Amino acid sequence: MFNQSAYALAAQSKGFFDILSDINLKIQELLVKINSFDLSEMIGIPHFTDYIDLALLALLIFCALRYVKKRRSGKMIAGIIILFVIYLLCDLLSFHTVAFVLQSFYHAGTVALIILFSKEIKSGLESLGSMPQYIFGLRYHKGGKEVYVERIMDAVTSISLSEKMGAIIVIEGYTKLDDHIEKRKGHNTLINAEISSELLKTIFMNGTELHDGGLIIRKGRVYAASCYFPPTENFEYVNRINSFTGHPLGSRHQAAIGLSEKCDAVIIVISEETHAMSVAYRGQIFMDLTTDQLEDVVTAAMMRSGADVKKTIDNIKKVKVH
Repeated sequence: MFNQSAYALAAQSKGFFDILSDINLKIQELLVKINSFDLSEMIGIPHFTDYIDLALLALLIFCALRYVKKRRSGKMIAGIIILFVIYLLCDLLSFHTVAFVLQSFYHAGTVALIILFSKEIKSGLESLGSMPQYIFGLRYHKGGKEVYVERIMDAVTSISLSEKMGAIIVIEGYTKLDDHIEKRKGHNTLINAEISSELLKTIFMNGTELHDGGLIIRKGRVYAASCYFPPTENFEYVNRINSFTGHPLGSRHQAAIGLSEKCDAVIIVISEETHAMSVAYRGQIFMDLTTDQLEDVVTAAMMRSGADVKKTIDNIKKVKVH
């Protein structure tokens, strides 16, 4: 009896593996057909696929240049291009010594580019990884409810009207912020409690243990408080904001910009000095928002898709020049 069952099981397993083998062969045949398919013959244009190849390359270069245009790396790329032009001129005019030095520099070009643009490459790959959520319209912030938006806005409004109270509230997006939640030297306290106006106001009350730092909202819950976010290193952007507003950005605002450069979170900042409400998103900060503007951003971040968040921020850009 046992042997018969074993043989039957073996026969079934063999049939299953035969099916997998057949599927594998079919996939291989399909890939071979796709690889050997010549689109040029079908539409009657010689080397049509070469045109598509060049068009895709041009699109990639255009996207890369547009991505670094407003970043510090844009100036580095301009410097590299200038050095390359100088090398061509030196080679043309037979300035062998200078040409040799520049040629030696470009021999290590790939490694140098990876080192110089490591932050931009990392940020670009993170943005690329967020594309499926934008394409399929998935919820930006899972767990958000309309009542949570009301509670956040109630707390933010109360904090902005209070004396000597400031806040930085991070609504986590697709990019997880676990690197900023790990416990370190008194920072980053896990809470994992339901959102309430009273809890948010208590956390940021001056003199409490958790008020000095940022708060992270994840999946409709106050996940962590007293979180430390490194400030931005984009001093050119900070100086531009300072000259526009007429007063220097505080540590909270610089930390918010720095965090927004590395993720897709929506970051609310309330100034302790001016009581103004601001939002940092994707490396930019939009200051002195009205209650209605901030509520639109919070609603999009808590209840809608990434595309809706971007659309809401773009509407603010039409009013704010930051």
